[in-house]
Amino acid sequence: MSHITIHGRRFESYLGADEIHSKVKQLASMLNEIYIGGEPPLMLGILNGSFIFMADLIRELKFECTVQFIRIESYQG
Repeated sequence: MSHITIHGRRFESYLGADEIHSKVKQLASMLNEIYIGGEPPLMLGILNGSFIFMADLIRELKFECTVQFIRIESYQG
């Protein structure tokens, strides 16, 4: 199993790139069924973690949409 270390913390890979790509395509297919021909939805991503996911998802969509990102910070302590 692969891992990455960030700021001294080790994270193990839970899903591989192929499985993630497959799930993104599956989700896009479901959204395409709902929104093709309808009102363009607002796609809202939470920064920073959703940036790549949102880009991958939007590439698979076959309808127009508006994309916005928001940043949420948790309180320290």
